Amino acid sequence: MNSFKARLIAAGCVLTVSAAGCTHRVSASKPAPTIPAPAAAPQPSVETPACHDSAVTSVARNTGESLEMLMGGSAAVDGMNFVLPTSVRSQFPEVRAGEVAGSSGGPADLHTAYDRAFNAGAFVYGHPYFNAELRNSSRQAVTIYDIRPVNLRTLCLPSGLLAMYGAEGGDSEAMEFDLDADRPIARVPPGEDEAGLPYFQSHMIEIAAADTSWLDMTFTLAKRARSFDVAISYASGGRKYVQVLKNGSQPFRAMPATCPAADDRDHLSDLDVQRLAAHRFDEVLVQGELSSQGQPTMKEEDPNTFAADCVTR
Repeated sequence: MNSFKARLIAAGCVLTVSAAGCTHRVSASKPAPTIPAPAAAPQPSVETPACHDSAVTSVARNTGESLEMLMGGSAAVDGMNFVLPTSVRSQFPEVRAGEVAGSSGGPADLHTAYDRAFNAGAFVYGHPYFNAELRNSSRQAVTIYDIRPVNLRTLCLPSGLLAMYGAEGGDSEAMEFDLDADRPIARVPPGEDEAGLPYFQSHMIEIAAADTSWLDMTFTLAKRARSFDVAISYASGGRKYVQVLKNGSQPFRAMPATCPAADDRDHLSDLDVQRLAAHRFDEVLVQGELSSQGQPTMKEEDPNTFAADCVTR
């Protein structure tokens, strides 16, 4: 899929075990017998449980084929910020400190790297958005009456490389989904008259035969990493169908920012905040100064410094 050129957790558990000792009292009127020191109680080997991805929930499959995605993609609401998991980091030598070639081509081309990253399993870092231009390829009108994330999984927070390219973030908010919910539904976004209400309670999306329409979706995500597809339910010719959209050949993947935004902080427990604060990336790239040619540059930042600089915890 031609990705949009702008812009998807598990808590550990530590068990502390202490051993009780014994005190022997002896009479002062005669020598105390020699008593061997009690053997130390064996300490159990305690390990933090390994993180495991969850089973797939809200399973959905294609039952129709009237809708064709002409173009679209995903990114973070506040920019082209993504995480390359450790398992694929070595495939992206062009994502490194130094000058970024922008859209002019070359081994460090930002957009090319961004596209390749998501085809390889990268995560959007922060609140993701997704938009797509859909074409009704059938000879009958299509009425979309529901859109929802499906084939959901909760994933372990990825480590690897965090690339904070920033800029070119999305601002589309036709509908909003809470990915921290077990079964996210489309809602009217903040700022609208019916903000927070189910979107399709008062909206339908009509696409005439051979016509096109844009879908704009923003997702909130503050607690856990998720992967998902997007299911579109529509009616045509008196029958109902479902089409499932992916991010190219991959599901959409996103993880919450480890430094939560102020609005997100209000929805997190202290345990959530501690868990996010404890997460470390292997590498972090952030925006540096512009080069002499006016091109953006990236610089390395120490992962511990990056974590410590958070002011919203």
